[in-house]
Amino acid sequence: MESETSASPAERYEKRIAYFSEQAKTFDARSRRYSNLRLAIVLLGAASVIVIPKDNAFGVGVLAGFLVLLVILFAIVAFRHQSVEEALFTRAGDDEPECGR
Repeated sequence: MESETSASPAERYEKRIAYFSEQAKTFDARSRRYSNLRLAIVLLGAASVIVIPKDNAFGVGVLAGFLVLLVILFAIVAFRHQSVEEALFTRAGDDEPECGR
């Protein structure tokens, strides 16, 4: 006789589906957040080129330093976004697009 604390295979399967569905939602939300952050960094860089005065060496230096900082920040965010996307596709299973494999 099966005890009440042990779940049937169907119940365990349903719990796993619910768990992985929540995990997928979490990773998807994180992925969207990184996408929005990358867009904001690009827009901030474009706006800084327009807004920061370039008529003297100080303005050009500030602009160059700010753009280098944004490029580094963009690279960090892109790397993290890629790792979240890989985790999302790994957990999603067959939803990963075939890339010549």
